[in-house]
Amino acid sequence: MIKNNTNAKTKRGTIRKPKRKSKESSPGNAMESVRKTDHGTPSSRTPQPSNQTSAKEVKRLNAIIAKLTGNGGAQPPKRLYFNDLELAARWGMSVKHVRAHRYAGTGPKFTMFGRNVRYRLRDIVAFEKANTFDSTSDRDVQKKLDQ
Repeated sequence: MIKNNTNAKTKRGTIRKPKRKSKESSPGNAMESVRKTDHGTPSSRTPQPSNQTSAKEVKRLNAIIAKLTGNGGAQPPKRLYFNDLELAARWGMSVKHVRAHRYAGTGPKFTMFGRNVRYRLRDIVAFEKANTFDSTSDRDVQKKLDQ
């Protein structure tokens, strides 16, 4: 019977190596462990943020971030141009439907930058105002006036 684990063979035929002791438990590394210790107290460490932050705290932090970033807490600037995908998301319809309106000439005015199609925000708002009705009969009257 073999008593030394270093020479014992496992089922796979390889030699098992003895487990290494940790560096802290060995007497030769006592000075290294003293040098590597944390000099701060547990209270001086920064607290970890909790997963549940109140809405009031979030607003307060966002206001601080806005002041530090230079926009003074103002609203982000409005978009001046929208592409097909963004306009479709605004109206809650498919991109294909927006493009069909453009091809038919029934949608809002658009601008082309090279091959890129963009819609100005003021044209989108004007189109939305022109197509706002109180009832379906108002829409029929508007169609007759346009003809």
